[in-house]
Amino acid sequence: MIIENGYYVDENNNKWDMEIFTEKEAGECSETLVNCKNCYNCKNCKNCDDCYTCYNSNNCNYCNYCKNCKNCNNCYGCYFCYDSYDCYFCYFCYDCYFRYHFCENKKRGKR
Repeated sequence: MIIENGYYVDENNNKWDMEIFTEKEAGECSETLVNCKNCYNCKNCKNCDDCYTCYNSNNCNYCNYCKNCKNCNNCYGCYFCYDSYDCYFCYFCYDCYFRYHFCENKKRGKR
């Protein structure tokens, strides 16, 4: 773990904000990421790229503040959106399992 521009950075360029995490906490979070690259403040994720403050997500790219998501891309604030093939550019999607059209509407900003 190195320090760079106010972040603790691991060997895969995953980063944790020094104002939020101690070095020990950042190291612990780093150990929970499996094959993730360029992620910020994330924990318990697998195969994610360029995500920000996500938790327990898999195979996601460019997502922000997502939790328990899988196969999502460019989503924001999603929660529990498993295998939703329409889960691209979604915003504030919640509990989307088996509700693909709901996610589709959410990504257009509808409620």
